[in-house]
Amino acid sequence: MKNLIFLFILAIFSTHQSAYSQYNIEKLRLQNINISIQIKQLSDSLIIINEMIKSEEKNQDILLLKTNGVVPIIVEVNSSDASLFSLDDSSSKVYALIPIGTRIKIFDTGGMIGNYLKTEYNNNVGYVIDVDVKKTPELSKFVSTLQTLRDEERTKIRTEKNSAEYELRNNKRIADNYLRKKELIKIYGVAISSKIMAGEIWIGMSDKMAIEVKGRPEDINRTVRSGLIFEQWVYPYSTYLYFNNGILESWQN
Repeated sequence: MKNLIFLFILAIFSTHQSAYSQYNIEKLRLQNINISIQIKQLSDSLIIINEMIKSEEKNQDILLLKTNGVVPIIVEVNSSDASLFSLDDSSSKVYALIPIGTRIKIFDTGGMIGNYLKTEYNNNVGYVIDVDVKKTPELSKFVSTLQTLRDEERTKIRTEKNSAEYELRNNKRIADNYLRKKELIKIYGVAISSKIMAGEIWIGMSDKMAIEVKGRPEDINRTVRSGLIFEQWVYPYSTYLYFNNGILESWQN
């Protein structure tokens, strides 16, 4: 009888231990899932932050131009096989071939020695190589001015990077941009918010998207015809956006 009681107690204890062990296993599995989710969220955040850093680096030169009041210039293509590259690199994607004699507006430079010229052709923004355009005193002065500005900016950045003030300001800028992109993603989704953060404009974007990219215009010229509202938005540097009922149809700069 005593043996039966002992075996009964042992069975109950073993069952309890097994249930307790199973509970611990499930608890650990749940913790593993939660940690995996947190790692994924952090990884996604890092990807977004890295994209924003790259975007800021790409837009830094354009912002430098605007800050220092550098005016874009017009040059003439003098090569029969002038390519419009997507980046300041001849191995990058070719958007188009620009016919000889075409006049294009140059608003920035690129490349290690400034031998790429940033322009726009057929609604594509890209780079042409300087040997493919006609050399003029205005172009030489434009490139020289940009080089001087960039040298000054690099010196300033190197100085600021050595200070705690720069680090705090830089972290705040990244955090602010990250929060802004999160809000934009909620409204427009990842693809469109990335374009907005990169400062892009495109046919079919809404007037609200345009404001997110370029800010509010200096002036708006509005025409109402057959129930449709046509607007011309005027920005600095002779830039114009044309909207039909709040949708961008074309632009000029």
